[in-house]
This record gives sequence, C-alpha cells and structure tokens, in this order.
Amino acid sequence: MLTPKQVDPDIASPDSRATIPCMFLSRPRGCQNSSCPYLHVVNAPAGAKDSGQDLEANIEEDQEHGDDFIRNLLGATVCFGEFGHTLKVSFPSDFSLVCITGLVAGTTTEDFVEVLREFGYDLTAECVRISKLVGSSEPKATVKVEDPLFAQGLCSKLKTQRSNLKAAPIPINARLLSCRKVYISWHKPTRSVWVNFGSGEVANRVAQKFRDGRYKCLGQSVESSLGKCSPGRGGRRGSSNPSAWTIILSDVPSNSTSRDIEEAIKSQYDKPRHVELGPCSYQASDAEISVIVRTQLEEHGLLESFYLASTNKGKRTKATALFADEADAKSACVLKNRPLDILGKGKITITMIQSAKIKVSTPVYIATKSEIDVRIKGWKERRLGLHAYPDAIQRFTTLKVEGDSAQDVANARKTLDQILSGTILRTGDSVVWDSSLSSNGNAYKKVKSIAKELHVLIIRNKTQRQLQYYGPIAKVQDIVNQVTDMLREEPSTNRDIQQHQDTIIQGNQASEVRPMLEIASAAEGKCPICLDDEPDTPIQTLCKHSYCFECFENCCKSAASTNKEEFRVECQGDGGKCAVVFKLAELKDHLSSSAFELVLQSSFEEYIQKHLKDFHYCPTPDCGYVYRCTPVSSFKPTAYRCPNCLEPICTFCHARHGDYTCAQYKDMESGGYEALEKLKKELNIKDCPTCKTSMEKTEGCNHITCGGCRAHICWVCMAVFRTSGPCYEHMREQHGSIGLEDLDHYLADW
Repeated sequence: MLTPKQVDPDIASPDSRATIPCMFLSRPRGCQNSSCPYLHVVNAPAGAKDSGQDLEANIEEDQEHGDDFIRNLLGATVCFGEFGHTLKVSFPSDFSLVCITGLVAGTTTEDFVEVLREFGYDLTAECVRISKLVGSSEPKATVKVEDPLFAQGLCSKLKTQRSNLKAAPIPINARLLSCRKVYISWHKPTRSVWVNFGSGEVANRVAQKFRDGRYKCLGQSVESSLGKCSPGRGGRRGSSNPSAWTIILSDVPSNSTSRDIEEAIKSQYDKPRHVELGPCSYQASDAEISVIVRTQLEEHGLLESFYLASTNKGKRTKATALFADEADAKSACVLKNRPLDILGKGKITITMIQSAKIKVSTPVYIATKSEIDVRIKGWKERRLGLHAYPDAIQRFTTLKVEGDSAQDVANARKTLDQILSGTILRTGDSVVWDSSLSSNGNAYKKVKSIAKELHVLIIRNKTQRQLQYYGPIAKVQDIVNQVTDMLREEPSTNRDIQQHQDTIIQGNQASEVRPMLEIASAAEGKCPICLDDEPDTPIQTLCKHSYCFECFENCCKSAASTNKEEFRVECQGDGGKCAVVFKLAELKDHLSSSAFELVLQSSFEEYIQKHLKDFHYCPTPDCGYVYRCTPVSSFKPTAYRCPNCLEPICTFCHARHGDYTCAQYKDMESGGYEALEKLKKELNIKDCPTCKTSMEKTEGCNHITCGGCRAHICWVCMAVFRTSGPCYEHMREQHGSIGLEDLDHYLADW
C-alpha cells in the first residue's frame, strides 16, 4: 500500500496565511473546509450571558442548528419522521464494535474496506474509522456494524486464516451524555525580568507585593523571587556601590516594557534603580500556533469547527474544537501536556467538555434567575459554566451548562430541572385551584395581578388543575393566602358546567352542542382549545391560527392519546377542521425543550404499544426501558442485561432465569406458578393480554388502562383496544354496561 507523506507539525514552518481571517466566516454556512489554513477567530458573543467561568461561550456553536430528530429514549435510539412518527428503532445490542490492529502504516479507510471485502464483508467507509494507537504511530481501525454477530465472526475468521491482523470486540454502552467538544489552551508568551534595588529591605518588600497581588504588570499577577544580594560594582568618579539587591519576576507578559514594570511599582519608596528584560519564551503568534494545534487534532478525527478565542485577558490562549464523533474527541485527549516546539517546548492542555441544554420560557428563567445565580457559585468551584441565550423575540431562553465532569453536569442539569419546574401552590394537602381558573376570566386575571404586584410568576396548568409558582420561597405563603382569599370571594358560576361537560358531549344533544363549539372555535383570534377571545401568551402557527401557549403545549402532549393511527399533532383551528399536521421543526419553535421532548417520547411510547410483538418493557418495577423481543423462530434467545436496572432478562419469555432455558425455568416454576395464579384470582388480579403486566382492579368501571403498555382493556373479557372509546362501546354492547350500574341509571335519566 502507498504511504502518504507525513509532516511533523511540531517542526513545520508556520503558515503565513494563519494571520489572515478566513473570508468564509462571514457567510451563513461559515467555513466548510476542515483543513482551512486561514485564521478562524470568533468575537465574544454580545447576546450571551454566562456565569463568568474561565471557559468561554461560543455563540455560533450554541445557535439552534438543524435537528436530526434522533433521540435516546427508554434505552433505544429512535429516529423520528418530519411529522413526529417513529421511523426506526435501534438498540446498542443491535450493533457490534471491533478494534483491529496490525495494519500497515499509512492504511486509509478505503484501503481497509478492501481488506474487509477479502474476508467476505461488504461494508461502506462510514462504518470504519482509522486512528493511531496511543503512544505509537501504528494505525488501528474501529468498525461499527448494525449486526450483533459481526465482531465475533470477524475475530474468528482472522484467527482461522492466521492473518497478521488482530481483532478484539469492544463493548457498546448506551450513552446518557454526548461529548464531542474539547477545550484547548496554552500559556501566552512570557519573559523574566530582573529588577535592581539599592536596599535588601526595599527589594523584599516589592517582591512580597508582587507575590500577594498588590503589584501587577499590565493587570496580571506575576511571580517574584526574594531579593538576592550581588557584589557591588565601581561607579563614576571613583564612587562604589557597596551592594545591589535583585528580584527576578517570572510569568511577565511578553509585551511588557521596562516602563510597564516601573509603573507597576506604584509606591515612590519602592522605585527600582534598574530594570532588565529577559527574552520571550517563544515568538509565534496565536494564529500560527492554532494552525499547528488544529492539525494535530485533525489527526484524531474530523472537526466540525475550530474557534480561537479573541480575548486578550488571562495568561492562557484558549480555543474550542468540536469533533464530528465523540470517540475522536476522546482520542484527541492524548495530546494533553504534549510539548510543542513552536511553544518553546511549552505544553498544551486539552479537556473534554460535557454539556446539556434546557430550553425554557423567558419569563420562567427571569423569575428563577436569582435562585439559579445562588447555585452558580458552587458550580464554579467544580468548573461548571452556565450560559443563557434568549431567542430573537425573547419567548424562550436556552440554558447551557457545561464542564469536564459528566456527573457534575448531570447533577447541575437535574438541579436546573427542579428549579425550573416551580412550586405547586398548596394549602395543606390540597392544591390551590378553582374551576373559574380554567378560563381567562376575572379569577385568572386577578391571579396574574397578584403575581405582578409581588414580582413573581404564576403559571396555570389547566390540564393538571394546579398553579405553579416561580419566585422566592419566602413569598410562597403570602401568594397562597392572597390567591385562596380571592378564590373564596370569586363566584364559581361555571363549576357545574365544568363537572358535566363530558356528559353533555356524550349525551343525546351532542349533535346540537358540537356545531356550537365549532362555530365558536372557528372565530378569528379565538384559541381553538379554550375558545377565549384573547389567547394567553399567544403563539401563531404557520396555518395562521392563534393558541394560548399553555393550550398549545397541552394539545401537543395529548396527541399520542387522541390519534388512532400514526402519531401526528394536528391543528385544531377552524372548529377542528384545519387539515394541517404540524411538522417537528415548527413544534420545536413553539415548545419548551421539556414539552418538545415529551412529545417525542409520547410518539415513541405509542409506537411501542402498537408493536408489542417486537418490543417489550423491562419487567423490573419502575425501570421503564424497552428491549427487542426474540422471535419465536430463533433457536436461542439473545443474552440481554437491561442497561438501566442491570437485571438479566430473557428476551423470549421475559423472565429472569439465568443460564436455564425457557423450558427448564417453566418446569421449575410450575408449582409456584399455580399457587400464584390461585392467589391472583382471589385478589382479582389479572395479567395484561398484551404485555403480561399484572393489574389489580379495586373499584371503578370495567375499563382498565395497562400501566405497562398503556393498552385499553375490558376487565370482564380482557379484550384489548387501542383507545378508550371503542372499549366503552364494546362493554355496553357485549356486557350491557360499563360496570357502574348506578351511574348508568343516572346518565339514562339525565
């Protein structure tokens, strides 16, 4: 094989183009050339507010880029279509990853694909990544294939054919956090300075002032040695200098002059007799160094971006690199503390950065900012940074927390989630609520007035019938008292309508009620959900319908339970006749990150419910992960350990029977199984016909919703339905009632 010519970046001459700004940075797509030799410098973002940590925020990186709508949910990687339906589901167990060594120096991806073809594997270059072994120039290849048996098969073939190549399977773990970003920094050029005094007392006094930061050079702290006495030298006209005391300043900025040193020594009693500058630690510019650093990073993988910070503050020059693949970012960390000739043998530092983003409504962020600011001090001690980016119209603010510890970032994200979820207003064990708050009438307006007067935020949740409070904890009780007093005095004229609205729609006069509702919801400017004339915090869809912000979120969240076919979120405008199906891109613009991710999860959960022969929920209580079922035709079920609860599970019979076969386990458990079934019958416990989750019915009608797969079930005959409506129709037609005879008589008379 041909070996490409290798150039050592440490001894390569600096590229003169590195000082010239890249012309493509000013264009919308930016520079797309990963090997561009020109300067890539980004100014500090004007609109971004951060926590003041040492690491800079990058405004371009934090802009909302195109979302591929691929998510890790319930232990699976899910690909969604443009309207939110699930296109593809894959699990870590669907893939296999293998590392191959023994390659010839200079082997390219295309070369190795041909090698694999000789062994009978027809793969594409996207499956292969070539990199170098740590501490060696020998290349290695990592291959990831959507075939769980590939790694084992390749290892066997290489051994059988006695190839010079060696392969080792690599376990694939489901990742909770992604990390493709690294921070790089290096010391700016410095010099040493010799400062001469005529007195040891003065020399040591000045040295101490430099040490404790009272004296700084160009605004930066420098190190200082203690005064050292040197032999006197003869002066003019035969006089002599009996003693000379010298201190040595180190880490002095390279652009410092003798005058800068003299001006740093402010007291007139501390003035030196002479200042002598030493040579700079290196001469290269930041732009020239960045070219060398970027070249070394690119040896480990493709970079999506590389930005050199433009700030002159601090003692270190900082840069940010974003890799296309997380594995490449991890590989690049071997460059940490590697000396570079261009730095005069100075070393670079490189740190992998974990990050998490939360998109919240701007009013919620403003109301909770003081509480978040309290946490920032502790986060700084753990090298965590927080950045806030409001959107153009100030509707949403994106919060980004990042740091070098995945656990610290996860904990900070959890803390933010708790703060941003607010506090539910309660009086004792009861939630503060009244049916009059369901509309935008006087009661709701008075609640908003109370919140405005006390400089807090109260958000109404009509679906869960509660008020969420955002603001200082000290004001909670005052808010509760004022709201409850107001509700006590407010007439609840619509309480009976609220309680009977479902009965009215299902009654004999439904045909009369529905046209009235359709006319009202079709009126221009009205929210299609709550029918209010003035939508609260309105949003307008691309189909020109206006919704209350809360109504729109609730409509999107409930989409999974209202659709009978493929998942979609439909516009309810024009009396429910608007035929528009919202695309995910539009939903993402209008929803907070928590609401949008909940919509995606609802879509996936609906998909699982419709494909229970292919997927199964982990039987461990409160686990919630799903796995792919082993088909009946399979000779041996795949060994599987849930990545969430770590329990070993048989993917065929869904039991935990270790090394025993399904048949052996069933035989051993037959006696206990019969006793269990007898007890379940006595306690009125039945298994879901679809997913086998045990359910107990203690009261209520005969319509049951499975807690595992969310199937709708008739308790009498255990018939399964996708939605609740057909289940109720079935119970009335086949069993004569829904199981609530007293209520049925009441509805018939009403």
